[in-house]
Amino acid sequence: MQLKIILCLVLVLSGGLAAFARTPIPPVETIVNSVSGSTISNQWSGRTFSEILPPGQIKTILLLDDSVFQNLYLPKPTAQETQSYYNQLFNHLECSTRKTGVPYLADNEMTRAQFAVINRSGDIFRIQALSKMGPGAVSSLLISGHGLETRMDITDFQPSPVTNPPAVAAQPALPAVETDYLFDQTPGDWAGRRFAQILPPKKIKRIILLDEFTDLLDYVPPTPAVVAQQQRQMCYESLFNHFEASRQTARTNSMSKDEVGLAKLILITDSGQVVYLEIIGVSGRIENGKIVGNHIAGVLLHGPSQGVRIDLNIPPATTAK
Repeated sequence: MQLKIILCLVLVLSGGLAAFARTPIPPVETIVNSVSGSTISNQWSGRTFSEILPPGQIKTILLLDDSVFQNLYLPKPTAQETQSYYNQLFNHLECSTRKTGVPYLADNEMTRAQFAVINRSGDIFRIQALSKMGPGAVSSLLISGHGLETRMDITDFQPSPVTNPPAVAAQPALPAVETDYLFDQTPGDWAGRRFAQILPPKKIKRIILLDEFTDLLDYVPPTPAVVAQQQRQMCYESLFNHFEASRQTARTNSMSKDEVGLAKLILITDSGQVVYLEIIGVSGRIENGKIVGNHIAGVLLHGPSQGVRIDLNIPPATTAK
């Protein structure tokens, strides 16, 4: 019965493409997001940043997004200036004695920057640096992990405008924040290649879902017997089928003004390569007098100093023929 459901799912979502045999994707690991109503544990409450993420255990800090860099109306900081600012922030956090508390996002707050932090055990954490509305300094953090999330307010962070080593340094030393998943994104040797050529399915060893629109799951036809985690796995199995079957090739990384990010994932290959994948498209809209779900228009792939867009055309399951 389960096999029939999966086969029907592939046929429904393929939009006319024939089903094909492929390497199953690994289980999709999810990072909790309390703002979207996920169930979380309070295990991290009342701890310092260094107790959650000891400096000696941090292997990689990736800057995934920065609202100051993305703002068309502000002077763009250089990669060095941005790296210096966030190096200072993470060193300040490691030395801070402030305690964490209940996670929330206030009405007057926005996400200034997002990071993926990987520790030496392979655990991945999502860090959202919050600021008051507008291009202000970082004032709070949301720290998310697998089933865990907490918030830390910051009142005493005073970064130096000079791109020097941080005045307050964690011990042992932290790795520098990697900004090249956002800055200096050129197609490189990914240009003109298909998704399956850039990321062969058998090479993908881990998939970590950092964030998604809750209604992205409308790509899975309603199946009452399937619990949420199984439904999410089916959803991404189907989406990766589309990605890998597509004949579209990579081009310069870009988004139109009508497109938004629908999901953000970290992919790790068998060689340890880390790829940041954004599923992009047009959010829910009205067609023929009816509200329809999100329409996936493509994916953005980011690596160190390398980034591309691959166009796709995947309508919601509710409208797929």
